[in-house]
Amino acid sequence: MSTLVPENEQQFGSILTYLGENAEQNAKLLKKEIDFTHIAFGDANDTYIQPNRAQTSLVNELGRIPINAIDVIQPEPSSPPILSVQAILPDEYNDIVIRELSVVSIFNDESYIHAVGNCARIYVPKPSNNGNVATPVTLEMLFVVTSVEPIVKIDPNLIVASRDYVNKIAAQITNEWFDGLVFPIRPDEYCSVGDVIKTGTVGVRVRNDDGEIILCRMNQPKFGEVSDIDSKNFIIYFKDGKSTLLDPSYNTSSIRDIQKQNFNVFAKKLASDDSTESINIVCRGDSLTYGEDELVGQRVPDSNPTSSGRIHTKKRALTTYPEALAGFLAPVFQNQISVINEGFSGDNTKLGWNDWDEDVHADL
Repeated sequence: MSTLVPENEQQFGSILTYLGENAEQNAKLLKKEIDFTHIAFGDANDTYIQPNRAQTSLVNELGRIPINAIDVIQPEPSSPPILSVQAILPDEYNDIVIRELSVVSIFNDESYIHAVGNCARIYVPKPSNNGNVATPVTLEMLFVVTSVEPIVKIDPNLIVASRDYVNKIAAQITNEWFDGLVFPIRPDEYCSVGDVIKTGTVGVRVRNDDGEIILCRMNQPKFGEVSDIDSKNFIIYFKDGKSTLLDPSYNTSSIRDIQKQNFNVFAKKLASDDSTESINIVCRGDSLTYGEDELVGQRVPDSNPTSSGRIHTKKRALTTYPEALAGFLAPVFQNQISVINEGFSGDNTKLGWNDWDEDVHADL
């Protein structure tokens, strides 16, 4: 397996072993599952090796680590399925070289090497040689399998899903989340003359003079058929004569920038040694955040209204989760953290949207 191959001619990848192929065939015949458990890694005596389907072990195994993610990659139904198996190298493995990998599996109660592969030379340094910071290393093997169902055992503790499936579900959830709140739903579409903005919409995607699609918030939500759009001054006119100003600062890029800025302030405060520096954490949400408990709740409704002035009418549990969070953080940060409960029973995305404009001096 070891040959003196010039670096420019070295090839890297993973293949199914004979044992792995036999296990897959038997698994389909017997309708049993194969349990992918570990990734084994080694240094191959720090030489270039070419994986061999007859392998039953690595050349020089250094350790085995549990698999934490399995992904099925199949761009087209007619394409052969490819299994992506990943594992995170623990910090205690350092000052080592990695040049060979294998997937360890169990079938019919027997452990074996299902796939074997090689990789370009990876050196994992000691933390002392890297600013006393461990080097994060994720090991991944990609190899073609004969089929995915029913042989791949889906462990609920692993992340197992096809990327195509995840992309479809993510798009579906995104559409459902924004449906009725943002028009149009799709981020590559924008509002045009003749479109009808429905009741409950708070955000509108418009195209500016530069051709960029921007998600804006209607300062005063209006509904109906759009008669004209002033993309320079961000004004939408409706057929019934009404109009509304748009706030372009609510585009997603701005939101991400604000989030980063706020988190940096929060992180600096956490790291500060100034005992006078207080930190405010605001918890927003529905009855779960508020702590509604009508069955065994022994406390009257919170007498403090929300930041937008809404009055609480529901009884509360003895300890709400913001209170529990405050109790946990207090001894850690010497009581310099204040947790504010802005939950409101019966809240939903549309009702809670307005509260986000209220300045409650939150750091997080």
